[in-house]
Amino acid sequence: EYNGVKVAFNGIITTNSGTQGVYIEDYDADMPTKDTKGLLWYLERVDDLHCIFDTGNFAYALEDTLDAYKSLKSYITEHIHLKDRAVMGLGNQNPMLLSDGSKTYACPVGSGIIPIEKILNDQKASGFDGTLTIELFGSCDYLGDTIKSAEWIKERTI
Repeated sequence: EYNGVKVAFNGIITTNSGTQGVYIEDYDADMPTKDTKGLLWYLERVDDLHCIFDTGNFAYALEDTLDAYKSLKSYITEHIHLKDRAVMGLGNQNPMLLSDGSKTYACPVGSGIIPIEKILNDQKASGFDGTLTIELFGSCDYLGDTIKSAEWIKERTI
C-alpha cells in the first residue's frame, strides 16, 4: 500500500547493467495503475521508481498505447512487456474485456492492433538495451504464438 492505495509494484529487478531498481507496471484491470494518469501519479511521487511498460494493457482503459508510451518514455528504463491485442478471437479463445465491455483477444506480437513496431523502433533509436518479454495471456496456442512472436521481434530488433 502507498498513501492508502493498493498498487502493484513488481519489486526489485536486477537489470542488464547489474544494477537494481524498483518498478511499477500498468495493469489491464480496474486499479490505480491501469492508465498513464495513474502510473504518473506514482512515478512522480516515488523517488527512483521506474515503469515496466506493457504494450497491451492500455487498451483496457481505452487509452492510446502510443500516447501512453510517449508520456511514460522517460520512466521506461529496463523492461518492456510485449503484448498485442486482436479484435477477433480464434476458436475457443476467451476474450479480454475492456473497461467499456468491448472485447480483445491474445495474438502473436506484431499481428494485432497495438503499435508495437513503432515503440520498438523508438526504443532502439534511443539506445534501449533492456529486456523484452513476450506476453500471450489467453492464447490458444502458446508455443506457436511464442515462436511467431519471437521471430517477429528478432526481425525488428537484431
